[in-house]
Amino acid sequence: MKKKIIFLIILMVPFVVSASSLSIECDSSIVKTDSFSCSIKGNSSSIITSISAKVSTASNIEFVSFSQSGSWKGDGEGGKIELYTASDEMSGNFDIGKINFKVNKLYDGGDSSFTVDQISFYDENGIEESISTMNKNIRIASSNNDLLELSLNNVNINPVFNKSVTSYSAQTTASSIIISARKSNDRATISGDVGTKNLNYGNNTFRITVTSEADTNKVYTINVVRLNTKENKSSNNFLSNIRLNNGNINFEKNVLEYNINVLYDVDNIEVTAVPEDNKSKIEISGNENFNVGLNKIKILVIAEDGSEREYIINVDKKNKDEKLSNNTNIARLKIKNYDIDFNKNKLNYNLNIKNEKKLDIDVELEDNTSKYVIEGNNNLNNKSIIKIIVTSSDNSIKTYTINIKNNDMIIKIIFISLITLLIIINIIRIIFKKINNKKITNVANEGRMLNNEKEKK
Repeated sequence: MKKKIIFLIILMVPFVVSASSLSIECDSSIVKTDSFSCSIKGNSSSIITSISAKVSTASNIEFVSFSQSGSWKGDGEGGKIELYTASDEMSGNFDIGKINFKVNKLYDGGDSSFTVDQISFYDENGIEESISTMNKNIRIASSNNDLLELSLNNVNINPVFNKSVTSYSAQTTASSIIISARKSNDRATISGDVGTKNLNYGNNTFRITVTSEADTNKVYTINVVRLNTKENKSSNNFLSNIRLNNGNINFEKNVLEYNINVLYDVDNIEVTAVPEDNKSKIEISGNENFNVGLNKIKILVIAEDGSEREYIINVDKKNKDEKLSNNTNIARLKIKNYDIDFNKNKLNYNLNIKNEKKLDIDVELEDNTSKYVIEGNNNLNNKSIIKIIVTSSDNSIKTYTINIKNNDMIIKIIFISLITLLIIINIIRIIFKKINNKKITNVANEGRMLNNEKEKK
């Protein structure tokens, strides 16, 4: 009868089944830096007032610290988590804290994991509930962006390849090479200049980029010089002309920089660059998508032997409300110590000078937005030509020409001619005198011979 009463009492006591759990969320399933964090969250149908757990890690990661969330008190020193709360009642879903880890071997990378075990939740009555052990797998992305091999076909690179050295050089007479590269880590990727590459004469630069699993880059550079073994390879890197579909320039092959203006609605200029040597190569850049203000068009001429020359056209794009003038007239032209009777509509002048090597020329333009340059005003001599080239803001061009005659030179020529003439006359006189003397001598000899014959008779 006593046993039955005890059984009835047990049945009358409420029996509550608590269902609690723990979850782990990390920053990423793939770790690409030397540290990472994972958050721990709890869930319980009971009111939880304290928690304990133990964190352990694989060899390539290391527990650093634990920071509790909300009103939890306690710590996680050494990976042993001991928490309690006195002010809040934790139930349902709640944050527990964050575990911070350090990666020991980021270069090598590899699979890793950590474990949270010995997990216990305690309710408000101090009743313990054990939670199943949690295992979390992590992928440590390798930072290995090294090459294992780098080579050229039939050519040695200098220095000998070393994964830590990123700059190399080589020389060859071949017209092409094959660049081979092999990565040190299977999860890395290789991009850039690999495979068959054509070579210009002179220096050729190739770059190979290795991107690690952790997204870090390393660039290896090879400078390959193609040697010019034939003496007939042209070094001519001059242009014979530059033509523009908008604007004018007074092209001369030895002048490397020019200036033009364009209106606001001009965004591009079509450039035709004509090489002196058709074996040269031409590269044009900067002739599109102009901004207001200064823009630079660059024309690179590469000769057959690889030597380079660069021409530059400075393009000044005007503001929306600016207009361009076509006035290329000179209003006033003065030359010190000389009067040329200047007229803006007359383009050619002749000027007799003394012995100056350079003239003092003063130019005033009708339009102050136009510009001018003076060419040929150095080392003047007879038949020198001075050009005054005026360019208006709309790129129209007018050229005034001054043909130089040197009076001193003319006098010198006349004097030398007279001296030469006198010398020739004297030479002729000497010759005639000798001829006459010879005739006289012959006559005298003939006379003596006749006298001798008469005496004999």
